[in-house]
Amino acid sequence: MEGKANAHLLAFLGKAFGVAKSLVSLESGELNRQKRVRIRRPTRLPEELGIAARPA
Repeated sequence: MEGKANAHLLAFLGKAFGVAKSLVSLESGELNRQKRVRIRRPTRLPEELGIAARPA
């Protein structure tokens, strides 16, 4: 049961950042509320973050 919430979180973040689930990983905090997540090669940044993408 514990892993289901983490799996949903990673899937949600993958969708939000426009990447496959395989490019999102939980670095730490598997059993804690605070988590460190790595998102590799995001194709977009969610507006809610308030971060503007750097021009290429």
